[in-house]
Amino acid sequence: MPVTLRRSCAACAKAKHSCDLRTPQCSRCLKRNLACHYANAPLTSQAIIPLTGPTSSRSPSSDGSAHSRASSSSPGVVLLDFGLGAACDPFESYPQIRLPRNVVQRLIDRFLSKIAFTYYPLDRDARSNPFITSWWPRALADPALFHVSLQTASLDEELMAQQGFPISQVLMTDSVSLVRRKVSDSSQAIEDETMNAVVTLAAIEHGKGLTTISNTHIQGVKAMVELRGGINTVMRANPLTARMVAWVALLVTGSPQFPTQDDLGIEHVDDGLPPIAEWMQLPTTAELLRALPIPTTVLASLDSVVVNVFVRVRALLQPRQDAKSLTGSKIHDLTCFAIHRLLSAQPAPQTTVVEWAVSSECLRHGLAIYMFLLHGHSYYPHAEILYALVRRLRQSLELWTSSSSSSTPFSDSLKLWLLSMGLVAAAATPAWDWFAHRCTSTSALHELRNWPDILKHLSNVLWHTSEYFENTFQTAWNHALAEDGLSFSHG
Repeated sequence: MPVTLRRSCAACAKAKHSCDLRTPQCSRCLKRNLACHYANAPLTSQAIIPLTGPTSSRSPSSDGSAHSRASSSSPGVVLLDFGLGAACDPFESYPQIRLPRNVVQRLIDRFLSKIAFTYYPLDRDARSNPFITSWWPRALADPALFHVSLQTASLDEELMAQQGFPISQVLMTDSVSLVRRKVSDSSQAIEDETMNAVVTLAAIEHGKGLTTISNTHIQGVKAMVELRGGINTVMRANPLTARMVAWVALLVTGSPQFPTQDDLGIEHVDDGLPPIAEWMQLPTTAELLRALPIPTTVLASLDSVVVNVFVRVRALLQPRQDAKSLTGSKIHDLTCFAIHRLLSAQPAPQTTVVEWAVSSECLRHGLAIYMFLLHGHSYYPHAEILYALVRRLRQSLELWTSSSSSSTPFSDSLKLWLLSMGLVAAAATPAWDWFAHRCTSTSALHELRNWPDILKHLSNVLWHTSEYFENTFQTAWNHALAEDGLSFSHG
């Protein structure tokens, strides 16, 4: 919003008095010795107030509480705390909505202080988180996206309260009506705001278990992407929209909905997900393979797509090229691209057990699980697709174990690595016991007596060096051993 559209200060707005728009502090506040809070800078201002100032920054709330800091860094609206228990917009500069003012203010605060960081934990800074700096200003100018955004906050609030969904139902009715109105208008049907609203509705419906409606929304947003020229065309115009569409579509359908570009960025230039720049800068897959201690017999048993993703992800994430050099958005783009490439190339179910096919499928599912574990939750929970991958990994491992006739140091490490991926991903699911027992029996077979022994095998295959990652896997192994009354030795 331009700095000249100041309107009036908070105190004058509350008292319905006008302000002198040419002074930094109005005469009414000056006379009463009150703090003079404006939604915009005064006409005499020479610069925008810094984001780090006392009334223009917002830090993510850890519990999503309504008691938040004084204001938001989101452009177009300043949230002020008048002792109402929630930050609010004194000028109600949001689209018309069928909810009481205090409810709207509470949901706005929840979206900006919690939902934005739940959907996009890759950036914990309110000054740069795209859901605050990009998504929210668009929502303030677009009724459909505004309603859908508040619906995410309302669902979060009502799920915690467990007293039904009265507010969410009102918002859903109006959201669908507003989205239909936009879709019927050719000038608005394929806007970023429309795609953001539709893909969020898909996530909401999927979370409620309405998979048919959710898939209908996904098909709709895919049609919008196609009309825009493809997912990479959208990515060039608005990375946040493209990332959310590709990721949510993958998670709610359980399979990739967009192709991937090739390593040189030649095929599917506009309609395919692009690899990150670091991926394209790597040597060829053949050159990377020569530097790895993988036996030819093992290599021959793997699908070329699986090998391609494995060696390139390993080159990017192994300790010699620490993953810390990749930003949160880079990790997301790498994960999204790798999983799309891996799962797009899945063969049809085999009726005959073929060792090379089974070992390749084990690594395909294990790699996809590894990328999900590395990535964490963003935009939308991935528990459902992750559990589906865990089940497929178990089936492939059972077939591989029964059909495998050879053993090499690398294949032994690979099996332990695959079991470890399944063990961590299967936490709190019915599949956990199977992976826990296989892990303990495998460690006993190879006389692995402590965590460093396990870690050595994991590093032989693919490992991300971080304290969190290591603690997660070590804790899972400790629990697995404890189930059988065992523990790592300290010698």
